[in-house]
Amino acid sequence: MNSLKRRVGFLNLLLVVVLTSHSGWAENFSKHNQPKKALESIGSLQVGAYNLLNLFEKNGKIHEGGPKNLFAIIPEGRRPMEEALKTLEDLKAQAKMIVNNHYDILTVVEVENLKALDAFSEEFLEGQFDSYLIEGNDPRGIDVGFLVRSSLPLEVEQRSHREETWSDPTQNGKKSRLFSRDLPSLIFKAEKSSKPVLVYFGTHFKSKRDRPNDPESRILRQAQVERTSEIVKAYEKEFGPEVPLMVTGDFNGEIAHEKEFTSLKQVASLEDSFDVVSPPLSAKERITHSFFPKDGRPKWAQLDAVIINLNIRLIPPRLCNIYNCNLHGPLLFPTRHVESHEQHINLPLFFTRRKSNVCFIKYTEPA
Repeated sequence: MNSLKRRVGFLNLLLVVVLTSHSGWAENFSKHNQPKKALESIGSLQVGAYNLLNLFEKNGKIHEGGPKNLFAIIPEGRRPMEEALKTLEDLKAQAKMIVNNHYDILTVVEVENLKALDAFSEEFLEGQFDSYLIEGNDPRGIDVGFLVRSSLPLEVEQRSHREETWSDPTQNGKKSRLFSRDLPSLIFKAEKSSKPVLVYFGTHFKSKRDRPNDPESRILRQAQVERTSEIVKAYEKEFGPEVPLMVTGDFNGEIAHEKEFTSLKQVASLEDSFDVVSPPLSAKERITHSFFPKDGRPKWAQLDAVIINLNIRLIPPRLCNIYNCNLHGPLLFPTRHVESHEQHINLPLFFTRRKSNVCFIKYTEPA
């Protein structure tokens, strides 16, 4: 089996009637007025999640003159860290992956802001996508956003859960924002329909960096996961138990094994799309993340996922692919730290490298 393009499941999403124009929080999305497809022409939706590791700059702000000023600094080759993380080649490679996989809905993680996402879409994606992003809680400006194909006749409502709070037991019950970034959602509706045809969450849970009195931030991450499960159930109560729903993005933990993720299954009744196939993927087949500790052996894990509720699982599974490519073609999965530096599609972050297009799922209307 080709290790660069693994078959991991195929899910059909019944779209009884599919969809019309955009609405939502005007200050939090940007539209490109592409001609809309006819309702009857839509037979499938392709979705995925992609950790972009920032688009333009380390500090989460693009230059005053816009992205073209960035490109003029050093068109090819590494830019100084204080100016930007990405080269022009990096940006083109990421755009190529998005365009070539024909996404309809793509969750993007670690994006500076809406301005950066929209500039990337306009400059590299030919204005094919509408950009959705609500500024989250991370002071570094690494937010969760969405790209939605402009030609889809979809009515979209965007929501944020960044205001959620919790009492931190490691800080004597101090109240603070719960989500490290946000738990944004997109609600897709058919024309004149009061019920969604799809509820779509994006997430980026707390990393495994230690907090005071919280090794690997497990206490905080578990609280985020448990509240996510409650929010999922609240959406099902609001829209009805039959609504198709998924949570996508960077979970920053091994959802198949680590106990802080158990509520996703036990409370929210969500399943990893990698487990829907028969037989489920092996541990090796579901790797989405590589880690290269200093003077240690490399480690691999699945930290990224698309998890789905029963209303999607009930439809026969077919195909899901993971891709690992750059501008010049397929890449081998890195086995050494130097290889992660040599690959242009994603730059290393704290000696990690994330695979592109994590969990690419195609949902097709049943015949």
